[in-house]
Parts: sequence; structure tokens; C-alpha cells
Amino acid sequence: MTTTTTRAPQPVTVGVDASPSRTETGIRHGVAMARMLDVPLSLVHATAWPFEGVAFTPYELTAAREDAAAILARAATKARYLAPDLRVEVHPVVGSASLALESASTQSS
Repeated sequence: MTTTTTRAPQPVTVGVDASPSRTETGIRHGVAMARMLDVPLSLVHATAWPFEGVAFTPYELTAAREDAAAILARAATKARYLAPDLRVEVHPVVGSASLALESASTQSS
């Protein structure tokens, strides 16, 4: 008897930042790939926090989180405009952008 295990579809992951041109290009490519593979699109934005040796106020931390949420909301809106039927996930991450994308890529298509 043969058993088959089914793995949940792994999303295509795209890192987004405040740069409109780079982010839009990444979203367009990510949407195309996610549609081709019939998997969700995962948008990741990393906020490098805290900066070593620099103290921040709770207000500044709140502002950084709000900025990250706004960046991800704009990116998700663009992705949903390009592919209304595509499942889009957003993931704000605190820490290094390269480490956040590396971590997310282990769970991506």
C-alpha cells in the first residue's frame, strides 16, 4: 500500500519596502509566479528594530510599526488589483530584511 502526503501550497514570497519602483516590480513578478504555480503570494516587510546602541521611545516604535503596516497595505492593494483572485498574505517582521526574507524563503515555492 502506498501512502501519499499532501503538502499545503507554499507561497511565493516577495520582500517589499518604501521604494515604489522596486516594490512594484517585485509585486508584478511575484503575482505572475504565484498565479502560474497556483499558490498564495506572501508579502514581507522588515523593520530593522532596535538599532544597536540607540534608544527609541514607544512613540517611535509605534510609528515604525504603522509605517510597516502602510507599506504592506499598499503592496497588498497593488497585488490584489493585479490579481483579484489571488490569495495575498502580509507579514510585518521586526529585524533584518535579509534574515526575514531568508527565513520566509524556507517556506516558499
